[in-house]
Amino acid sequence: MIEPPPIEYQSLTVEQILNRFQSELETDTISFLQEAQRISQYDATLLDTQHSLSELANMVSRLMLHQNEVGTQLQGVGSYQNEL
Repeated sequence: MIEPPPIEYQSLTVEQILNRFQSELETDTISFLQEAQRISQYDATLLDTQHSLSELANMVSRLMLHQNEVGTQLQGVGSYQNEL
């Protein structure tokens, strides 16, 4: 047995039903595109932040190397002063 269409469609013509579907599709398309644009902006922000964090990590790494070099030099100076 075939089920009857929902009551909201029983009083409409095929053209009216198709027009309604078209209207809903257009509304959903606009919503989807707006959401996709918002996600694209979030993605760009995340990529920019990732790049910034990578640069910061590289800078910290270089600073740590310089700090170790300075520490080694200071130990050498301290040793030299102790000999005097």
